Amino acid sequence: MVDRRLAEAIQLRLEYNPAPPFNAGSPDTAPAEVLALIQARMAPTQPSRIENYRHAAERLHAHS
Repeated sequence: MVDRRLAEAIQLRLEYNPAPPFNAGSPDTAPAEVLALIQARMAPTQPSRIENYRHAAERLHAHS
């Protein structure tokens, strides 16, 4: 079990929004403090994720 703020952050990270238990499944509806929390937690890995996406896009483009 976690507190509501962390549950909302998890929901936002998963972008779980079909029938959400909280209205935090998208950056547009998540409370500002929850959005800030998830952005801070994701920040350390963002450069490597962007690089991975770039490499994947290059490979897809090379094979098309």
